Amino acid sequence: MIHPGGTPSILPSISDPMKGKVKYTGTNYAEVKELCGDKVLAPYFCMGFSMLSLLTEDGFVTVNEGDTIILEDDGSFRVV
Repeated sequence: MIHPGGTPSILPSISDPMKGKVKYTGTNYAEVKELCGDKVLAPYFCMGFSMLSLLTEDGFVTVNEGDTIILEDDGSFRVV
């Protein structure tokens, strides 16, 4: 996008609604690790399901298959 003064905009014209969040599928640990860095522990299996632990402001929480991890503006994580 070029502004009237001729300078390019550094912001995209359409924001990505999935930026800062990832849905854990049980097979996308690399994608989760990319978002969460060292705040996520390796996945484990319990009763046939893949889970992982994520360090949040409330301590470690379990992330189950199908849960969405959201990176908040302040750098904290929320699981929904």
